Amino acid sequence: MDRVSDADVDINDVFDDIVLTEEKIVQDSYEIGFRKGILEGEIEGFHLGYHRGSELGNEIGFYSGFVDILTSISALKSDFPEKSVVILTKLKKVLAEFPRSNVEDSDMVQLLENIRSLYKKLCSILKIDSSLPIKDELSF
Repeated sequence: MDRVSDADVDINDVFDDIVLTEEKIVQDSYEIGFRKGILEGEIEGFHLGYHRGSELGNEIGFYSGFVDILTSISALKSDFPEKSVVILTKLKKVLAEFPRSNVEDSDMVQLLENIRSLYKKLCSILKIDSSLPIKDELSF
């Protein structure tokens, strides 16, 4: 076993080793935290996207059902307002154009705002309460 004598050790080398050890520990800890953050962020992002997608699907489904029912009613009633039939047709068209999957080149926010606007306009003409009867929690 070789022993290093005190005369062979430079004090500056000792201090450099201490500083470099601290920097290495900091860098290693940063990398561990960064990898953990990416993993947890990905999981959290997935769950957030999944739940927001469910809410959006629920809302679009409500509008689609609403349009289907009113289309049936308008076909049966001869006194159904013509203005509402025009808006109903537009709303049905916009709902059909709404993407069913995440498409990068479509502006879902703008389409959703357009759908909501047409829905509220239609409710106003027909004197129907436009508040959505969708619960915050989904139940199956």
